Amino acid sequence: MPDKPAGKVSVRLWTGMQTSDPFQDVGASSWNLLRSAYEGLTALDDKLVPQPMLAKSWKVSDDAKTYTFALRDDVLFHNDKPMVAADVKYSLDYYRSKSLGKANLSSVESVDVVDDHTVAIHLKRPSGGLAADLANPIVVPIVPTGSADGGKLATTPIGTGPYRIESFEPQVRGVLKPFAGYKPLSTPAKGLAGRKVALIDTLEFLLVADDQVAAAGLETGEFDLVPRVPTSDIKRFSSLPDAKVLTGPGSGSVSISMNLGKGPLNDPRIRQALTYAIDKSAMLSVTAFGFGRVANSFHPPEVNWYLKDAEDYWPYAHDPEKAKKLLAEAGYNGEPIVVFAGSPPYQEQNAVILQQQAAAVGLKLTVQKMDQTTFITRTANSDYQMSSTGSPFRASPDLFYNQYYCGGGSAKNQYGYCDPSYDAGFEKASATIDQTQRNQLFAGLEKKLKDDAVILPLYINDVAVGVSNKISGFAPNVYDWLIVWNVWISS
Repeated sequence: MPDKPAGKVSVRLWTGMQTSDPFQDVGASSWNLLRSAYEGLTALDDKLVPQPMLAKSWKVSDDAKTYTFALRDDVLFHNDKPMVAADVKYSLDYYRSKSLGKANLSSVESVDVVDDHTVAIHLKRPSGGLAADLANPIVVPIVPTGSADGGKLATTPIGTGPYRIESFEPQVRGVLKPFAGYKPLSTPAKGLAGRKVALIDTLEFLLVADDQVAAAGLETGEFDLVPRVPTSDIKRFSSLPDAKVLTGPGSGSVSISMNLGKGPLNDPRIRQALTYAIDKSAMLSVTAFGFGRVANSFHPPEVNWYLKDAEDYWPYAHDPEKAKKLLAEAGYNGEPIVVFAGSPPYQEQNAVILQQQAAAVGLKLTVQKMDQTTFITRTANSDYQMSSTGSPFRASPDLFYNQYYCGGGSAKNQYGYCDPSYDAGFEKASATIDQTQRNQLFAGLEKKLKDDAVILPLYINDVAVGVSNKISGFAPNVYDWLIVWNVWISS
């Protein structure tokens, strides 16, 4: 390991990179860049347990409605100003009001400054998962007071991470440089937590949507790190003289989302018919060349709230005849359903296969391809019928199941789903502190979402990262985090 940063590393991103404002880009690909520059109060270790990051410790009240965080006193922002509690309050309040991910903190009632290095977060309802929610891999970032106003972080990014953003061209290129004022933690590096050291002088991130083009860049030396190497190329790349492909189990889920607020998908029989029509194995085989795991659960086995009985519960075995019967019962008469697909090629590929499989039972689907910005905006605003999508796992079950929480009113989430019994179950599960009880309660919510055919899990991608032989210290992980701190160029 070198004593100081040296050399340049080029990293491929497959989508996103819309802005250097961490409140306005919540894509998994984008955060492979952003998480080196921005940090949160907590961070996830390799077991998905939240650990201190900008907070040095925290306490939870007996009623699980107040979390009090003691802040580190040695943190500098990239403008060389010290972080204090007022910055944390500003960041959390801004996130809750204006971030694309604001639903993740919908349980927060208020944030109070106790003193310069202490903040108290008060919740509307008890929660056992707030520390993990703050540590979600797409973190709740802490930035200087006022720095996000008017979208200023898009032109003047200021974080606390080991690298600072030197330049940023939306959807083209981002350049990161080591931040001289960064003070690494002394705890061992585990997952996204612990000691972080910037050991590369220039990190260049380039957006290349086409997997084949990116893979070719690994061969030519244009790229040094290429996440998501095409599965069709993995075997061939094993013989490259100057690079290799590192593989392993992954956790990124690929799924079909449905908007229950749009007809005809407001009829559960239509949704169930679609689910019976799907052949997941064919999807995995054609789109991912079998490189992954067919999924019946919304979560990979590696997350600490996974329960096998929830995975095993899947009431929709591939059954085209049952699908046809349900469509007849629903009086479906060929009404078109539009399936959105964003920039990643797998989304359109899965949508086309879905279209073919649905046609076999009499469902009429139309695939609409669009750029990723439009895709994210329209789906986030519930302006769609169905989408072919994928997402990283959530840091806690609270974050995943909160997506379908309605809060007792008409459907307020992007899926148009509003069920009082689901809401009551979510509130009970989220308020539970005991981990075993929490897991069981969330497993019940998983089964209900399946019964109601709200979301259709397809498969979980495995991880394949192309790595130049000049890179040392890098290793892929099951969560598909591209971690570039503690990574260096071999002499």
